[in-house]
Amino acid sequence: MDFVCAGRAFHVTGGRVGAPHLWFVLTDPDSKTNKVIIVTVVTVRGHTDKTVTLQAGERPFIKYDSQLDYANAKPMPANAGVLRPESRRAD
Repeated sequence: MDFVCAGRAFHVTGGRVGAPHLWFVLTDPDSKTNKVIIVTVVTVRGHTDKTVTLQAGERPFIKYDSQLDYANAKPMPANAGVLRPESRRAD
């Protein structure tokens, strides 16, 4: 699945994530496990990681100033059916 690589944005749906949520892929697929590391986007709060901040409107899905939740980064199979590429159009 060539479109699942570092830097891509996806909406993860279904399973334990509930409603569609924007995630970024941090790594290319591992050659042995075919897993990538993904991190979700969360609304800015006092306790959120300040390393990366996305401004409202910077991407179509970002409605409020947001940050990447590195503390909850997780591995995911690159061929997981719950990964849906981000549309660059506003919904």
